[in-house]
Amino acid sequence: MDWLYPTIIASLATGVALLLQRWFLLSRQKRNIAALNAGNERLKAILNSIPAEVYVADIHSYEILFMNQTMVDSFGQDHTGDRCYKAFRALDTPC
Repeated sequence: MDWLYPTIIASLATGVALLLQRWFLLSRQKRNIAALNAGNERLKAILNSIPAEVYVADIHSYEILFMNQTMVDSFGQDHTGDRCYKAFRALDTPC
């Protein structure tokens, strides 16, 4: 039975090492996500501070991804998620 103890200890050590590795990776991932979110918020603040209409749309689907506050105020609502040709030109197909 003494021969079994080193095997058990090795298995436990491997398990602990894997848990620590996963914890480290998740912690790093959370920090990266927080940094990306902070950068995204800074960019939105900059775009919202521009006193002109600014929007971002997907070039393939024409989906509006962002409208700054000046543009939202100008159009009376936020069209994020809508198609730009529909929201801005009242068309059924791309311009």
